[in-house]
Amino acid sequence: MRFLSQIFGKRKDSTTLYIEALEHLVDGKTDLAITKLREVIQLDSSNVNAYVLLADILRKRNIIDQAIKIHRSLTIRQRLTKEQKILIQTSLAKDYLVLGKTRLARESTKKILEYDRHNNWAADFLVRLAEEENDWKKADDLLSSIEKSSGNMDARRHARYRMMIGRSKESEGDLEGAKEDYKQAITFDQTYADSYLYLGNLHEKSGDLEPALEHWRKFAELAPSAAKQVFERFERALFQLGRYGDVEEFFRHIMVKNPNDMDALIGLVDVLQAKGEHERALGIVDDALARNRRSIRARLARLKISLRRVHQDQLSAEVDKIVELIPSSNGQSRRHHKES
Repeated sequence: MRFLSQIFGKRKDSTTLYIEALEHLVDGKTDLAITKLREVIQLDSSNVNAYVLLADILRKRNIIDQAIKIHRSLTIRQRLTKEQKILIQTSLAKDYLVLGKTRLARESTKKILEYDRHNNWAADFLVRLAEEENDWKKADDLLSSIEKSSGNMDARRHARYRMMIGRSKESEGDLEGAKEDYKQAITFDQTYADSYLYLGNLHEKSGDLEPALEHWRKFAELAPSAAKQVFERFERALFQLGRYGDVEEFFRHIMVKNPNDMDALIGLVDVLQAKGEHERALGIVDDALARNRRSIRARLARLKISLRRVHQDQLSAEVDKIVELIPSSNGQSRRHHKES
């Protein structure tokens, strides 16, 4: 009886310590969690979960060699349950990925699927490994296999993979193949902005400016913060087509979506100045300054307009306003520096 009470007492102590370690982890007290886990292992060397968790923490602290050593040592243990084998190989796969050893990570992941061929984590991790290796075709195929089992489709991931497959083909000179992949990406997800960007660029390369403009416009609508990537191309294409009025309309459309888009504002101001409409250009800049009087780019745009239409003393005043907005060495604006 005494012998049995010692055994059960040991189990109770190690279990309590393990729970305390988990609580410390939840509270973000990693050092205390490590201490508790080491105590668990000293009391109960058969506690595989404690070893795995300890090594996982070490990996997150970038003590990767020690983490792998612990995880590997567990694989040679006898009488491991299927769940424990999966737990160990899962951690090993993560270890190897941190080191960039995708082949070893894949081997560990495949072992998980040998234990459980329906393991969703392992199947998705193989997709991730394909991404790490930039093997977008494999990633796409693996994802399709997962979806056949689950009945669910991740359209956005497929769109990304198709877009990346297209990028690879384009870099290899297969422009028609790339174009088809970009179109497939849009079929999967009509809101995936980059597909429109690259498809528009391909149309420009082949001289098909109308569809190029259509796709660039869609890109700008879907990704307004990145729209400036197409401004120069869009403007050039419209000029080549003789559609000068559409250049102004394009920049105005962007500014309706995002009034603070300074790239669109500068583009619109340049167009108006090229047409000789300096007063309209000045009005647009002044509207921008009314929203943000500290905008250096808007001030510079105003100065650029003023160069064509005002006297020297007025130009000097404009320059002074810009200089006041430029931070001094202490990080304050020069106006603030003067006042202090």
